[in-house]
Amino acid sequence: MSSPNKLAYPGWACATRRLATDEGGVALAILIASVLVIVIQAGAVVRGFAPILDGGLVDTDDYLRLVRVEHLWQTGAWFDSVIPRVDPPIGLALHWTRPMDVLLMTGALLGTPLLGFRSALFWWGSAISPMLQILSIGAMVWAATPLISRRWLPLVALLYVAQPGIMLRFLVGRPDHHGLLILLLVLAIGFCLRVAQDPESRSNAMWAGLIGAMAIWVSVESLVSVMASIAAFGLCWLFSDRRYARALVAYSIGLVAGLAAALLAERGVSGFLAVEADKISIPHLVMFIGNGVLWWVLAAAEDCGWLGTARLWRTAWAALGAVVVAALVIWLFPQILADPMNAGGDLYVRKHLTHVSEIQPLLTWSALTGQTGASAIGKAFLWLGIALPAVPWLINRCFVGQVSERRMWIFLAVAALAFVPLTMHQIRWSSSVQTVLVLPYASLAAVVASRLAAALSDSLVSVVRPFVIAGLCVWMIVPNAVANGVNGTETSLVDSEKPCSIKGLEATLNNPAGLGAHPMKILAFIDYGPEILYRTQHSVLSIPNHRYQPGFAASYHIMSAEDFSVARQLLREKSVDLVVICTKGPDSMFYESEAGGRTLYQALSENAPPSFLTPIPLPEEAGAMRLFAVRLGA
Repeated sequence: MSSPNKLAYPGWACATRRLATDEGGVALAILIASVLVIVIQAGAVVRGFAPILDGGLVDTDDYLRLVRVEHLWQTGAWFDSVIPRVDPPIGLALHWTRPMDVLLMTGALLGTPLLGFRSALFWWGSAISPMLQILSIGAMVWAATPLISRRWLPLVALLYVAQPGIMLRFLVGRPDHHGLLILLLVLAIGFCLRVAQDPESRSNAMWAGLIGAMAIWVSVESLVSVMASIAAFGLCWLFSDRRYARALVAYSIGLVAGLAAALLAERGVSGFLAVEADKISIPHLVMFIGNGVLWWVLAAAEDCGWLGTARLWRTAWAALGAVVVAALVIWLFPQILADPMNAGGDLYVRKHLTHVSEIQPLLTWSALTGQTGASAIGKAFLWLGIALPAVPWLINRCFVGQVSERRMWIFLAVAALAFVPLTMHQIRWSSSVQTVLVLPYASLAAVVASRLAAALSDSLVSVVRPFVIAGLCVWMIVPNAVANGVNGTETSLVDSEKPCSIKGLEATLNNPAGLGAHPMKILAFIDYGPEILYRTQHSVLSIPNHRYQPGFAASYHIMSAEDFSVARQLLREKSVDLVVICTKGPDSMFYESEAGGRTLYQALSENAPPSFLTPIPLPEEAGAMRLFAVRLGA
């Protein structure tokens, strides 16, 4: 019978033994996983999911990120978050922060002597997410080291790469901050596992806090992982291990120091006290200062023997302290309770956010019971399928084994408890939950593989092994593929079908003898705005962003107007020069009249514009796009 080591990992039979037993096996596994990433990313380019060879990017945020970096390069205005070409002269202050801008700017500047800044920014921006993914593979293997035996670390690398939610965040042609967030989450997991294993390691605790601060700087959605870390260590302290109180003090020192430095770097001294719920600001610093003081007091009381060993008594004191800290933060900064996603107003939520797929629930009753119920289930497997085997195994691991090992599993269980419901609420959290669950899934896969190897002969192991590994990697994709086949539909991770080509307008809008002679203001569907900003010098009325934009409401009321004189007046008030529509795009649904009448959009799509809108000829590559000049007269 074969040894359990025989199935340790491997893709290629000749590398199997080295991957399982050699010191260089882990490095080889990271290399193989990195090559696999490159192959998958190349496939995304060839299939058109990432249209970088045509000068395109994956989604609207990617164009806007490059516009933001170009603006920083041109102006040097580090502390100015306003994109002035969104509904000028108002502009729009984004909630994004500078870390990702710095990474993009650095790569672009290095490539500028060879390619020029703009071209270097595009190609570096297209490549940066896959590069971050390759870094995160090594980081995940490092993170897993305290919990997963060396012979199974290669399996961790492969399973991590196979997660569809993670792969989507690192897609080529996607220069946004989500890949950076995943890398920081992996690093945070690695340090936190080491703290859970050895709470006396103050350096690991401080590093975990610093990584958490960096993640919050990149995006405040990282508050979830930071809170989960504090909760996990708090549970370990509650169950009579006083060392975790001191570990949380060290964690808080790193976190507070990192947040203070990030606030100064992001906002400067003059903006240090600004309050924003959707961007790192003073309430977040105050909140974690309060948390640090709470754990310092509890640690001191623990050392003096005032807390005793009664779990109920310790829980009461910790809960009381947490309530006091939360009440103080809310009293000082009540704005922190506002839901940023509703800041754009009811019209923005109703007409735009409800149609953004990544912020919709993973499963709804209406989807399950409708005609596309099979597709809904398949999609759930795609984004959360790993939880089905991983969560029960994770719960089991929390109650067996050595104490230090159980505490590491408890940390992951608390993180999963936070991210699984969030993924059910909004699909966009799937990458976080898959990152957290890769380790328990790899642990379970190792047990399954070992038992299979022990039950088979050496010759059968060599035959079965590749299929087992492949099955462990891709089984969660199968239900989605089968469901789409049954329903006669085809879905992909990204939308590659774009009948409306903004690039097809580029030559016309940039013609120096015509529309490109001077900057103009363009009314266009919200999703077209960022690419227009990127490809031209013109401005737009609105872009996809949850912050309030007067231009969004104006665009909607103009294009959905049934009384064209009202539309004309609004065009005058907003000083609009050009109107862009797509006759085969989402515009038709967006500008649909709630009264059921004939709207301005319908008139334009039927080539029957009113007298104050003049059609402008477009080249064939513009596809279904239509362009109109506004002629309002005196």
